[in-house]
Amino acid sequence: QQRRYEDCKTLLHTANGYFKDLIQVGKPSCWEYFHEKARVLKFEGRLRESEEILRAILKHSPNYPQMNTTLTMTELAEILMEASQEEEGITLWENIFFMDVEGFGIEHRYSRYDCEKLGFYYADQGRYDDAILHFQQTMEKMALSNLDDPDSRDDYIQDIQGWIAEVELMKTEERRETIEVQPILHTVAPDLS
Repeated sequence: QQRRYEDCKTLLHTANGYFKDLIQVGKPSCWEYFHEKARVLKFEGRLRESEEILRAILKHSPNYPQMNTTLTMTELAEILMEASQEEEGITLWENIFFMDVEGFGIEHRYSRYDCEKLGFYYADQGRYDDAILHFQQTMEKMALSNLDDPDSRDDYIQDIQGWIAEVELMKTEERRETIEVQPILHTVAPDLS
């Protein structure tokens, strides 16, 4: 958490030396070890190795509490997005969002975080309509929820409306750039007739 990855790497290596017969990816007590190892590898830019560890953890996800599984999925999704494997990364974010909504509720801070991340990942991939639909559906679920604090619900709905406006702006800017580029391409292209 202090981003002292070299110290963390040394500690993990030492722990592995002492407990190599005990440290196994399928053991719930070892989740933290493998999770931290994957994070250190990610920091070092060794995305493929980090991805492999996270996938191994997920193969044993029934052994772990849901929170650990969700955190592992989050790490993996971020690596996939960074490694230009956006489609699989977005699919993971969709699963994370639905798991957190089911586990914590639509209004929980984890669900809110997931909602925003997923929507903007859609938008970053040019899937503006998917982003807007995702935000609208979440807003509808929020409007129907029975929160003890209606002000919190209203604040969240306002946030979502702001995200929709941001995505609409992204969509408009992309269209404008496309329109500006087309005439340039037209005038530069040779006449092949």
